[in-house]
Amino acid sequence: MSEVVQALDKSSRTRRRAWWWAVAALIGVVVVGVAVWVRNTSQADVPPPIPSEPVIPAPGKSQPPTPAPDDAADEVYRAAAHTGHVRTLTFDRASTGLFSGGDDGRVVWHDLKERKVHRTMSMPPAVTAVAVAGSRLMIGTANGQVRIWSLDGPQPKEVHGFVRHKGAVTVFAASPDGTFAVSGDGEEAHVWNLVGQPKTGPLPQTAGPVLAAHFRADRPEFATVVGRVGLLPAEVWQWKLSTTKEGLKEYHPQGVARPKESAGATAFAVSDRVMFAVVGDKVFGWEFGSGQAVGIYQGHPRAVRHLSVAGSADVVVTADDAEVHVWDAKNLTRRWKGRRLGVTAVGVSDDGLRIAVGTEAGEVLVFQTSK
Repeated sequence: MSEVVQALDKSSRTRRRAWWWAVAALIGVVVVGVAVWVRNTSQADVPPPIPSEPVIPAPGKSQPPTPAPDDAADEVYRAAAHTGHVRTLTFDRASTGLFSGGDDGRVVWHDLKERKVHRTMSMPPAVTAVAVAGSRLMIGTANGQVRIWSLDGPQPKEVHGFVRHKGAVTVFAASPDGTFAVSGDGEEAHVWNLVGQPKTGPLPQTAGPVLAAHFRADRPEFATVVGRVGLLPAEVWQWKLSTTKEGLKEYHPQGVARPKESAGATAFAVSDRVMFAVVGDKVFGWEFGSGQAVGIYQGHPRAVRHLSVAGSADVVVTADDAEVHVWDAKNLTRRWKGRRLGVTAVGVSDDGLRIAVGTEAGEVLVFQTSK
């Protein structure tokens, strides 16, 4: 009798094990099926990718944009240079030195070869514009002063000081040979003859303050953008330089253009051939010689606040409060996008290969890009 009971018990255990194996297999099938369903559903719900950089091409240009990957540049320098906002950044002609000015009333000379701060010059109040004029540095301040420092010798030395502007000097540009310069504030513009003892006077024949200026490296010419920020269309004046018997520079107007689309612009820059104007989150460009529109760049998610142009390299740097974009002015394609919170100033070297960024924390960063 006991043998029968044992046989029945063994048979029952065998059936229970088979049942549990069947349940486990069924659960496995259900889990695999659910995973496949979730994967297919999630893929179906993902919308097609949205281009990160919508661009409206210029008339006659229909090629699609080819955005570069984010952060496609090497950081080659970083310095905690200022105790307040950085307001201006200017490379020297060789792109081996950088000058930064800030709210702390200091100009910092950065040696990009040695990757260190070379010298610091103090001159309160806030420094708002800087230009390299040969072996001299021209500095504009928030209270309208123009101060000229010599860069010759082991230590920079202030050699001239002027109070010529009614408001903060926001524009400074100098000729490649360092003999002539233009400065501007929100009300007026001045020209500077820098041969021997500096001489200055108002820039005539313009209908308002100079908002941007640029000297060509290949010929004795310069251009100024004149107008009122946010109001009527700006004017682009072209000037030709000549030299007197005494060695002084004379300037002669060569033409003026008035692109109507620049009405309402809040920032301007000018290169050898193109004027750029910021309206909201867009940047417009015009060839001022021909009057033809280059196109519209609109890659920023918010209003553009800072703008800089490499004179002959067709490289433009734009920044909103958080993002810095580097783009090619010829075909309106973005070459680089970097996220740097608290951007307060940008600059670009003449060859377009180095980008400088200043922040509200007083940091100065330099990035190396490729053509």
